[in-house]
Amino acid sequence: MSKSLKTFIKDMCERVIVTFAEALLGAISVYSCLGEIEWKKALGIAGLSALISFLKCIVARQIKDEKSASLIK
Repeated sequence: MSKSLKTFIKDMCERVIVTFAEALLGAISVYSCLGEIEWKKALGIAGLSALISFLKCIVARQIKDEKSASLIK
């Protein structure tokens, strides 16, 4: 595996995990304000957010630079 691919995978994993955690915390916050936390829905929201983040990283690699998962230079 090339160094640029390792860098990309590491960058992508960090972004996907952080996005999942942020979305989960946001969903938990909203559901706790509404009364009861609905874990299935909160995890679904976080999972979908992580999937979108993953797809964005793949697109960024195709558009910009194969070493980075970012669209920003």
